[in-house]
Amino acid sequence: MAEVLHFVPGAGAEGSSVARPCRGKPKRRKMDPEYQQTEDIHSGFKELLAAINKPRSTYSLRSANRIYIEKTFPLVPTYIQLSKKYYKAEPQKVSFKSAPEQARKEINAWVETQTEGKIKDLLSSPQTVDSLTRLILVNAIYFKADWEEKFQANNTNTQPFRLSKKITKPVEMMHMRATFPVLIMEKMNFKMIELPYVKRELSMFILLPDDIRDSTTGLEQLERELTYEKLSEWTDSKKKTETLVDLHLPKFKMEEKYDLGDNLINMGMRTAFRHDADFSAMVAKGDVHISKVLHKSFVAVDEKGTEAAAATAYSLFHKPPQIPTEDRSSLFSPSGFQAASMESLSVSTNSFTLDLYKKLNETSKGQNIFFSPWSIATALAMVYLGAKGDTATQMAEVLHFNQTAVEEGSSETARPLGKPKKRKMDSEHNQAENIHSAFKELLSAINKPRSTYLLKSANQLHEEKTYPLLPRFLQLITNYYNAKPQAVNFKTAAEQARVLINSWVENETERKIQDLLPAGSLNSRTVLVLVNVIYFKGNWKKKFLEENTSEMPFRLSKTKTKPVQMMFLRHTFLILHETTMKFKIIELPYVENELSMFVFLPDDINDNTTGLELVERELTYEKLAEWTKSASMTKAEVDLYLPKLKLEENYDLKSTLSSMGIRNAFDPTQADFTGMSAKKDLFISKVIHKAFVEVTEEGTEAAAATGVLVLRSKAPVVTFKADHPFLFFIKHNKSQTILFFGRLCSP
Repeated sequence: MAEVLHFVPGAGAEGSSVARPCRGKPKRRKMDPEYQQTEDIHSGFKELLAAINKPRSTYSLRSANRIYIEKTFPLVPTYIQLSKKYYKAEPQKVSFKSAPEQARKEINAWVETQTEGKIKDLLSSPQTVDSLTRLILVNAIYFKADWEEKFQANNTNTQPFRLSKKITKPVEMMHMRATFPVLIMEKMNFKMIELPYVKRELSMFILLPDDIRDSTTGLEQLERELTYEKLSEWTDSKKKTETLVDLHLPKFKMEEKYDLGDNLINMGMRTAFRHDADFSAMVAKGDVHISKVLHKSFVAVDEKGTEAAAATAYSLFHKPPQIPTEDRSSLFSPSGFQAASMESLSVSTNSFTLDLYKKLNETSKGQNIFFSPWSIATALAMVYLGAKGDTATQMAEVLHFNQTAVEEGSSETARPLGKPKKRKMDSEHNQAENIHSAFKELLSAINKPRSTYLLKSANQLHEEKTYPLLPRFLQLITNYYNAKPQAVNFKTAAEQARVLINSWVENETERKIQDLLPAGSLNSRTVLVLVNVIYFKGNWKKKFLEENTSEMPFRLSKTKTKPVQMMFLRHTFLILHETTMKFKIIELPYVENELSMFVFLPDDINDNTTGLELVERELTYEKLAEWTKSASMTKAEVDLYLPKLKLEENYDLKSTLSSMGIRNAFDPTQADFTGMSAKKDLFISKVIHKAFVEVTEEGTEAAAATGVLVLRSKAPVVTFKADHPFLFFIKHNKSQTILFFGRLCSP
């Protein structure tokens, strides 16, 4: 369900997995069938519902939820409690069995009241409710607001609206000249305008093709190209320009109704509509399924502003008894796996690297980013060793453990090539022996004794001395990760344990990572801390000379510079010049050629930020693998200018990893770490990562540690004449949540 639910946001609150928008590509993942209980998702809805329902005098915006339950049908008490807590959805007992028509009218009356009479007869047919109905979940949302800049009624007149290339119809066309944020997309031949409502807490966005160029509405190309990532980018305030606009907009009113059952099934939500649906977290009997999802929406746009409403009802029916099936799990079920190796593990960790970078980039625009994906992935892999069920499924998908390289070709730097290939994981995922064997192999390679540079990675498990971890888990984590258990007293001496762990990290990273765990991060409820550290210090194969280092300007953007110590070296390096995307890559090897630094440099700053936007947007695992393989690069004599640098970054990755798809692991009610402990009460409370890097004439020193705690002048006039079909949506700006989305083809 969580993968599919992309209704009109706000109207699907009961089951939607999109608690708040996030930038970047949404991560696909296999989700827990009881995912609606995941605390962080529902906490997000609770927060957004509170924001939507905040009292205000300048406009009306509210959303309400209600549960109608057959009075003789028992709901799970926890479900009732959580529905009240997160959605303020008070259960209303009705008699579906003996008086379904009366119940239907009662539900319709509540929806009509909540939407100021705009949504009538949501449950229109008497057949939508009958004696088999057990539960109806209803959400209603209502919005009415005035434009920040109102149209004048005397400027409204009758004009033709072009339905297609050849057909028009007369409409009441409003007109105004004012300044609005506008985006002009010349390549895709459309414009977008933002029309704010009073107080600017909400806005309507309109996407208008420049002309009707297809055989239907003119919207075909736009609809075909429309993705979440593009919509997020286009509506970003930084992308739009304040422009004086001649705005022509039709007055319109729309009322639409949908039975979404077949659509949702075709989108992938199949099980919920079948007799074997599992809603056991809602009803103890476990004998209900969804029969209908009815949605009705209304919008009216005039000179004053907009009035909009929507309602959605989920109807759950009784189902016949099911024959129990045997549910077995084993410690290792490697069938269905291909043999993992260091190369295929690199496919996983490199894919995870780019996902995580794009996630961190979402909240760090124009800021430095530095992290060790290896350290983070290793710490999470140790947790994955003890995860089961959907907790393990989510971790495996986010960490890309369900990928292998189609080709495991390697150059002297042993980089896997080829497009990652998804493979079906075994039913438990968590104890996939070959994944952990690959980590063991790579850890051994990293820690191989050498005299020319220092590279090491270490793991440690700190356990509450009175907490019963499974002997098998302790044996496996020692075998694969060399993480020997250290018994500590979190219950009565948490601070002492924190100091001990930090001391170990500091020692392993040559004092470069200090205070990994900040004060207060551990308490008496902590039972387990898994830590990975990695440290690297290596000299350049071809060193820079200190006398060639001088102060030079570093361009932060098109207009800003800062002075830096710039190193210089003329030497032969492997280099790639990507002329289409206008950037270069250089490989700077360290002694022994076992490690290299790759530097991606745009030819110039062509955007409004760092100059990296195009590269960041297009960067994928496949492209990275192709660009950096030796066969793609050319040896060339290079005048290399590289700034000396030192970075130290600190991240709490809980929310980042949650948004990437690891949700159950952080949820006390959903986490399944029964591969660690039989007590079933473990969950991850924090993932703390700290990283350090210093680049000098000699070479590079870098360290990282990860701790997993299991607890925004006048311009020329642009005409924006909406006299042909367009897309529009209404967005809650503070949360960046789209509340309403629509297309107008015929006013």
